[in-house]
Amino acid sequence: MAANDSPLDSPEQTGVTYSAWSNAVGGGGGGASSATLDGLEIWKGPVGRIVAYDLNTGDIKWVIPHGDAPQEDQDFIQNHPLLQGVPNVMSNRGRSGLATMVATPNLLFVSGQAADGQPMIFAVDKETGTRVGELEIPGITRYGMSSWTHNG
Repeated sequence: MAANDSPLDSPEQTGVTYSAWSNAVGGGGGGASSATLDGLEIWKGPVGRIVAYDLNTGDIKWVIPHGDAPQEDQDFIQNHPLLQGVPNVMSNRGRSGLATMVATPNLLFVSGQAADGQPMIFAVDKETGTRVGELEIPGITRYGMSSWTHNG
């Protein structure tokens, strides 16, 4: 017998999703403030990241930011005195929210924003996670993308 009764302990479906932790606009995670040290977040969770897994092994193949963090945030990290001399500090932490994506045989197309806030579609090499192209779009995407074949 469980020590505490939980609304999640039921064999019946309730039609309610319990995700009180998910309070960020546009997606899960985020929203809660983090502890900081001289303005730097001590913990940076997976919000703002796109992760590719090798489905044969379960290993992580690559991790990239979801879009580009605002330039002022990147500059703050790059120029922070506590991080001077620390190797491999990633200043682009990405953006929170949901990235709409569509996969082709070689590329992953991902919605996001540039450092200046411009909505974008980024083309990412599926094997390496390298951004190989980008296209400005008129507004932030809200729904999934589709791919279509024309004449073949």
